[in-house]
Amino acid sequence: MTGCRRLRAVRLQLHEILLEAAQRAGAQIRLGVTVSAIHEDKDRVEVEFSTGQRDSFDLLAGFDGIRSATRLHLVGTTFTPRPSVRRLAGAGAPAG
Repeated sequence: MTGCRRLRAVRLQLHEILLEAAQRAGAQIRLGVTVSAIHEDKDRVEVEFSTGQRDSFDLLAGFDGIRSATRLHLVGTTFTPRPSVRRLAGAGAPAG
């Protein structure tokens, strides 16, 4: 299972790199909350979060996984996402 641990480590490093770059660029990052509602205006998007807080943005980028509220708002249920990584389970025995 060394490959799985390595993949998790690479994903964590990628997350840290992207988070640091976005923060340096001045992006507002919200971790630990979900999007409850999205309302679009002509040139702004208003977002309501699971905390009840609302905020308005020029751009909304949702990296909220396979059950993305952002994608559901944009395309509705016409697109059904499927996991792109299959988990493999197995057992091994020491040689010898």
